[in-house]
Amino acid sequence: MLPDNAIQYKGLTLKKPYSSADEKAELLLDQIIRESRVGFSEEKVENELKMEMAGLMQTMRYRAMGGDHQLEETSLEEWMEKLRKEIIRDHQVEEILRLVIREEQLQVSEAELRKAAEELAEKEHTTLEMVRRFMGEDYALLKKDVLDKKAKAFLAEASQ
Repeated sequence: MLPDNAIQYKGLTLKKPYSSADEKAELLLDQIIRESRVGFSEEKVENELKMEMAGLMQTMRYRAMGGDHQLEETSLEEWMEKLRKEIIRDHQVEEILRLVIREEQLQVSEAELRKAAEELAEKEHTTLEMVRRFMGEDYALLKKDVLDKKAKAFLAEASQ
């Protein structure tokens, strides 16, 4: 893997139109992946692919027992190749976001975590107490999601 500074993420320009900050961030991430050499662990990709394959096979068995053979018409080779590309992109995006968070020293306040927990509770039609039970008393499990959103927002703002 190249040193972190080989990943350029500031001052990027988009040539494609976008409709939201989220879409802009995703387009920027794709551009960074194309223009930089973003590393990923081949072993982790293969392990994740094996787990997904096992899940698909289990789903196919259950559906076939009920008479649904639609998944059997799926080309496993095409499905695996498409999924492999998605997994690699996910790992590369994670690496980029980790770099942005570290380099820009992004942090999350307790107030931001609480707000994210409230938004999650509303989205999932549940209570804040249920979110707290699942995410931890201090909403620690939400921290990575909130940091990732901040990093994506930073990318969108730092581009032209």
